[in-house]
Amino acid sequence: MALVFRNGRPYLYRSVRRNGRVTSEFVASGESALLIARMDAIDRDDRDYERWRIREERRKAAERDARLDDLVKQSEALAREALEQAGYHQHHRGEWRRRRVRPCDPDRREAARERHARDGAEDAR
Repeated sequence: MALVFRNGRPYLYRSVRRNGRVTSEFVASGESALLIARMDAIDRDDRDYERWRIREERRKAAERDARLDDLVKQSEALAREALEQAGYHQHHRGEWRRRRVRPCDPDRREAARERHARDGAEDAR
């Protein structure tokens, strides 16, 4: 809405689209025009504040999400490192599996036999 002063008197007009063209439509004059213009300004400020508040909430949520994503990436990296150190590998980007010991390597075969014997002895206790 536009508040226009002519000969010292306030007039309030509203822009309206008719048949694809924008035209001005008279709303009020005098004291009522001033009051309506003030109420319109208050409503506009309320809408602006609401838009700002929503943008601020979204910005804060995005910051929290970014921090949480970083934490998740760090924990995944730590878990991956621990599993790989324990002798596991990720099968086709899915489940984690224990690596097999190849029978062609005599050193690994002997280490596997010792581990198997040790694990069997612990289970018997």
